[in-house]
Amino acid sequence: TSGTASSGAALLAEVQSQPISSLVEKMLVSDDNTLAEMLARVISQRAGRDGSMASVAGVIPSALAESEIPVDGLLVDDGSGLSTRGQVPMAELAGFLGLIQNGDGGLERIAESLAVAGESGGLKDRFSDSPAKGNVSAKTGRNSLSTAMAGIVEAADGALLAFAVSASREGVGTGAWAPIDALVEGFYECGSNLAAS
Repeated sequence: TSGTASSGAALLAEVQSQPISSLVEKMLVSDDNTLAEMLARVISQRAGRDGSMASVAGVIPSALAESEIPVDGLLVDDGSGLSTRGQVPMAELAGFLGLIQNGDGGLERIAESLAVAGESGGLKDRFSDSPAKGNVSAKTGRNSLSTAMAGIVEAADGALLAFAVSASREGVGTGAWAPIDALVEGFYECGSNLAAS
């Protein structure tokens, strides 16, 4: 049965969630789409909305804009990014990674939570024989229309580069990983030469 404790009753037990920062780290490292969706709904509720999937479409861009993060061309359809109706321009995503790289607005926690090439998360089994191993921190994503990677490269010459790349077509799959990885390895090798071009 359920009821209400009387005023002044002794506290028997309580349970609290992990801090949001810990949940974000877990979401990024393990590519947890369900957790991403739930965090988006928490943002909706904290913004005074109903926490529904439909509410996320307006809440996420508004929250980003309030933090002065560019949202030009951003179309949010869900919190997980699995919807094929969502759109994130690569230039805007790379710009966001640049803010993360600089630690602007406390975003350094995100940089610390990204998968590392050849070592952890969604990149653990990628770049294993590449000179970029250990020097790329990124988040990957994939749905039936697109596969992408966005992150930060510590290049061979020490330059730090933010990047975002995607391959898009109907039925795109893991076959696009090798070309994307090769492109990112090129970023690593070019370093400041690429940044200056």
